[in-house]
Amino acid sequence: MNIPSYMNKVTTLSKIVALTLFIFLPFIGFFIGWGFKNNIETIYKGCGESLKSVPVLPNGDNSVKGTFSINFSKCESFRDTVSFGFGSTTYEITKSQVNNLCVMRYGTEIENPNWDGSLNITCNIPTNTGTKTFNITDQGIDFSSISSYCR
Repeated sequence: MNIPSYMNKVTTLSKIVALTLFIFLPFIGFFIGWGFKNNIETIYKGCGESLKSVPVLPNGDNSVKGTFSINFSKCESFRDTVSFGFGSTTYEITKSQVNNLCVMRYGTEIENPNWDGSLNITCNIPTNTGTKTFNITDQGIDFSSISSYCR
């Protein structure tokens, strides 16, 4: 196959285009990646409140990486999964048969691909507890503020 000679000549214009792409493509890739990083923050709606899950890469510390809130006074049925650095927590909320109680069941997996999804912790939370905000760390979700209601 014969290629025309004008198509395989290095010209000043082709040098400028190549240099421009060589310089600007890494910056364009960086800004696309930066925009993607900002978009991995996922917003959920649950129990009438915003629920924010901030997936993060593990860095070995237990500092707060994000928060989410649950409004126990509304106690609307809801199930969701919150991801964190080393795993995830799945929880569900249902209205109890007993008045003024909201039932929250949850389970956590940390680096366990064989987790069966069992929600092995049950909390009976009074609806007058109102809205609670929980911290998300690389190690999991801090449910200590409602631990007295859990078994």
